[in-house]
Amino acid sequence: MKKNLEEIIDYIEEVRSDIKNYVQDKEDNLLKNKNNSNSWSPAQILEHLYKTEVYITELLIRQSGRAKKKNMIVKPGNTSFLHSLDEMEIEKVKEKIKAPEIALPDESIEIDNILEKMDASRTELNKVLVEFSEYDMGGIEFPHPTGKRMNMIQWVLFLGKHEERHFNQIKSLLGRVSDA
Repeated sequence: MKKNLEEIIDYIEEVRSDIKNYVQDKEDNLLKNKNNSNSWSPAQILEHLYKTEVYITELLIRQSGRAKKKNMIVKPGNTSFLHSLDEMEIEKVKEKIKAPEIALPDESIEIDNILEKMDASRTELNKVLVEFSEYDMGGIEFPHPTGKRMNMIQWVLFLGKHEERHFNQIKSLLGRVSDA
């Protein structure tokens, strides 16, 4: 696996680990508590993260399959993509962004179940990344809903930035509950 992808995998694993460690010992009723009727509970945010990862994994399979079909082998080099999305400031919560229908959470969620689903989706993502790591995932682009064209490595990075954004929301939500 190439260095540019390895550093992004390390980053997304670190963010995911931070999230799981943070919510693991929280009581279900805290994680299911909504701040208001227009917001998601921490548990719903976790499900949104799971659904987003499943969608992006499927996108990677489709798009990286194109690189495989065209035999786009990774060229030698150590180009880092780790900061390639910094200008989007994805991890910073500035304003609410409407999630696509495919990533909307359900109303009722079992915490243990969603954490297991998140583990399974990450395992699947890692399998896909290993399978396509010899192909030029940086050479295949797909537009983000904001209009920015992102290559497949940036889509993996987006997962981490997106999870970091929502992790900050979870901490904020649970902080408000514990202060009340």
